[in-house]
Amino acid sequence: MIISVLRRAKIGRSFSTRILRKPQEYAAICESEEPTIVTYAASWAGPCSVLLPKLEDISERSGLPLVIIDVDKHVQLATEQNIRELPTTILVRGNQTLTRFAGLKSDKKLDKVFKSFIR
Repeated sequence: MIISVLRRAKIGRSFSTRILRKPQEYAAICESEEPTIVTYAASWAGPCSVLLPKLEDISERSGLPLVIIDVDKHVQLATEQNIRELPTTILVRGNQTLTRFAGLKSDKKLDKVFKSFIR
C-alpha cells in the first residue's frame, strides 16, 4: 500500500498532506477554489517514493494541500483521469487543471512548475 511508501519516506506528517480514502472526495478536491496538488502513485513504483517527499516539501513551502491517490486502491479514478504513467501529478483548482506532468522532475524543475505558489 501507499501508506508503507509514505512511512518509509516519512511523508504525511504535514497537515497539508492527505491520502484519498474515498473516490467521492475527489470531486470536492477538484471543485475547490484552493489550488491543490494531486498525485497518483503506487507503493511498487520506485519513482513515486522519490517524488512524494519532494512534493510534500513543495506543499509545505507553498501552503498548497497535497492529496495522494493510490492507483491500486482507486483504479477506476485513475482510469477516468487517464493516468498512464506513475507518478502523475496534477495541480487543480475550480475543476480546471492548472498543470499536469508525469514521472520524476528535478527539484529545480518542480520549483519552476510551482514557483508562483512557493513562499
